[in-house]
Amino acid sequence: MANNAGKLFKNPRFIEGSKLPRYIGECEIDGMKKAVAAWIRNPKGGTPYIYINFGEAKEKPKEKTVPTKSKNKDGIRKIEKIATGKKEEKVKPADMEVTGIPF
Repeated sequence: MANNAGKLFKNPRFIEGSKLPRYIGECEIDGMKKAVAAWIRNPKGGTPYIYINFGEAKEKPKEKTVPTKSKNKDGIRKIEKIATGKKEEKVKPADMEVTGIPF
């Protein structure tokens, strides 16, 4: 993204009448990434305008993959994918663990 520029998108969580911003996005100001939020304001008896707020950019949490000792019904080791406290299971390929070899 170019310096002193940004982008806004419609907020999918926006609910009419709520305090949530209608638009959200990101920008770069003097080489620092910032979060951007925008609301449409309609003052009584005044001209409508767009109110913009700049804040610190939030980094997305990195996902960690942790192998478990459990196996599924086919004898394939499972992998737990941990991200933001939620757990998902993914199956590790069968060629990663071989059994019955005498060495």
